[in-house]
Amino acid sequence: MPHPSLRSIFTCLVSLILLCTGHWTFADAIDIQDAPSWSKSLAVPEKFTYPKNDIQNGIYYVLLDIQVRAATDESTAIFQHYAEHIVNQNGLEENSQLNISYDPAYEKLQLHTLHLIRNGKTINKIETAAMKILQREDEMSNLIYNGEHTLNIILDDVRVGDTIEYSFTRFGSNPVYRNIFGFSHYLSWSVPVGQLQLRILWGKPEKLHYKLHNSDQKVEEKNTQYGREYLLVDHNIPALQKDDSTPDWFDPWSS
Repeated sequence: MPHPSLRSIFTCLVSLILLCTGHWTFADAIDIQDAPSWSKSLAVPEKFTYPKNDIQNGIYYVLLDIQVRAATDESTAIFQHYAEHIVNQNGLEENSQLNISYDPAYEKLQLHTLHLIRNGKTINKIETAAMKILQREDEMSNLIYNGEHTLNIILDDVRVGDTIEYSFTRFGSNPVYRNIFGFSHYLSWSVPVGQLQLRILWGKPEKLHYKLHNSDQKVEEKNTQYGREYLLVDHNIPALQKDDSTPDWFDPWSS
C-alpha cells in the first residue's frame, strides 16, 4: 500500500508473503460477537463514485470508521469498521484475504461483521469464509517468540465490483503504558477515501487533550451516556501524493 499504508495503520495485513516466509501455528477459537453497544457504525452508501485515476492496488476505500472508548473502569477498546470496493482484478487478488493482528497477552479480539455487498445486496460471509487464528513464530531458532496472533480470513466467491465490509474490536492496551491513554490516526492518505469517521468516547476524569496536524477539520464535542464524545467526520477525501524529492522527515498528510 502507498504511504501512509492503510493496512499497516489498521494492522489488517495481507499475509500471502508472511505465510510463505514465516512459521505459523494455529491458536485459539474465533470470538464472533455483536458490535459494542457504544459504537455507531457508518452505513455503507448504496451508490458512490470514485476518481479512477487515483486508485491504487485495485481498491477504493468506501469508508473508514474508527471508534475508541477509554474509560476508568474498563480496558480501552478500539472498534474498526471498513468497506473496500474491488475495482479490478488486482484488487480482487489483494482483498480476497483479510488479516487482523492482535497480541493475546493484553488484547482480546472480537469479529462483528463480514459482508459482501454485490449489486445492492448484502451477503453475510461469516458462515462461509475460511477463518483461522494463526500465531507467528518466525524467530524460534533464536529462542525469541513473537506472541502476536493474526485472524486470517479467506473469502469465497469474491468478484470485481463487490464491496467487502467488515468490523471488529480490539479490547485492551499494552500494560507498559500504565493506563496512560494515547491514540493517533491519519486523516488523509495517498489514496482517495469516501467517508471517514473518527470517534473517541472519553470516560476518564482527566481532560482529554488533542491536536490536529495539517488539518482544519472541526472536532465536534458532546456528552453521552458513555462519556464525552469527540467526533470528526469527513467525506470524499482526495489522494495526497508525496513528491519524490520531499525529505523523508517531512509528513504532508493530516492527522
